[in-house]
Amino acid sequence: MGFFFWIGQLLLLLGVVFASPIWLALLWRVPKTRAGFAEKWGFWSTAQQARFRQWQAETQADRSSSKTIWVHAVSVGEFLAIKPLVQQLLDASVAVIVSTTTLTGQQLAQEAFGTKAFVCYFPFDSVWAIDAVMNRLKPDAILLTETELWPTFVHRLVDRFKTPIFLINGRLSDKSFRRYLWIKQWVMQPLLRRLAGLFMQSEQDAQRVIALGANPQAVEVWGNLKLDLPEPSVMAQVVESPLRQAWFFGHQTVSILTIASTHAGEERLFVEQVLPRLWQQLPHLKVVLAPRHPERTAEVARLLQEQGVVYQKRSTLGEAVDSSILEPLLLLDTVGELKTIFGYSSVAVVAGSFLPTLGGHNIVEPIAMQTPTVFGAYMSNFSEIAKVVLAAEAGIQVADVDALSAVLLRLLQSPEERTALVKAGNRFLALNQGNTKRLVETILNRLINYSFYTNSQIK
Repeated sequence: MGFFFWIGQLLLLLGVVFASPIWLALLWRVPKTRAGFAEKWGFWSTAQQARFRQWQAETQADRSSSKTIWVHAVSVGEFLAIKPLVQQLLDASVAVIVSTTTLTGQQLAQEAFGTKAFVCYFPFDSVWAIDAVMNRLKPDAILLTETELWPTFVHRLVDRFKTPIFLINGRLSDKSFRRYLWIKQWVMQPLLRRLAGLFMQSEQDAQRVIALGANPQAVEVWGNLKLDLPEPSVMAQVVESPLRQAWFFGHQTVSILTIASTHAGEERLFVEQVLPRLWQQLPHLKVVLAPRHPERTAEVARLLQEQGVVYQKRSTLGEAVDSSILEPLLLLDTVGELKTIFGYSSVAVVAGSFLPTLGGHNIVEPIAMQTPTVFGAYMSNFSEIAKVVLAAEAGIQVADVDALSAVLLRLLQSPEERTALVKAGNRFLALNQGNTKRLVETILNRLINYSFYTNSQIK
């Protein structure tokens, strides 16, 4: 890292100082921006330092391996994808650090691994924040998920701390690829050349990172980790959760439609154009509406009230009660329960795909829970997954909300078609079993033989 790098760091510091009024306003007005703010700058609280010391003592006492691996996932979706990988690293006696960027991701990580792995926030992309964290954690390797590449972080860890970085479950959307091409020569190529391995989701993703300057020898196609299902016994535990006693989830004869990961603008389409048609034909249908961001619950609730839709929030739902007094629509305002709800649903709609500005969401999770799955036309962020799902006839893509209404009516009234979709989904997912385990074995072997990655490869 030379003169221009440090000039950039100085400009970053000056930018933070001059933007401090904006930061203070955000910290005051938006509570979620306060979560982990000091920690992201490298300032750990006394409690966090105590948790770290305790984790260090426990891992040094309990594990036979000397390896420490830091796994980073931005938010909920990325964390759910790497959760099985983290567990397999722990099972292999590796000390694991899990970081997230968002509050919701942090909460899920704490719930899943709070006593087994050390959970923390990912630092801001500043030398001072990164050094403060690295001087404490001292990992043997970093696993970054999807497209979470920060220039200062990558350069600093490789050049200053000599720590190998692997990109796992890597992908590049159409939009990201076009944007990165503009900065290929100055930013992307030096960045990608410093990675010890790039394990991409598809051949298209692999070709794109190579086009951006990655060393072809370091690029491999591994498929999407989100396609790698847990063992059937684990899936059964999810479906048999306490949630089964709430709302209509335990009623085997009740049809439940889950509309998941909705965004602003989409809820109005569903509430005004789809649900009235469905309820006209199927008056006993129950609906779960799950906004992508739970903090938008109040906004979605106002829309439901405006349209006269009677609903109940998940957070106010108690245990088993008389179903005759329950509302027909459940507004999901909690985190971490969507997978279980998919397992109880007759049909699932994955939103984020009904407006051209959104780009879709991962459609594999409901398929994995053996739920017939429908999604919209705009899947640019998950085009490869959509393509293989459609080729396997494991899901249904619709052009718009009119087509969605027709398909949902047909599916909800046809157990045979739903069964056929589930069987096709199971065949599709079986082809991707075991990827996570093989990836963990590969990474651990690469660390043992890390001398394979010469200095010439990363410069």
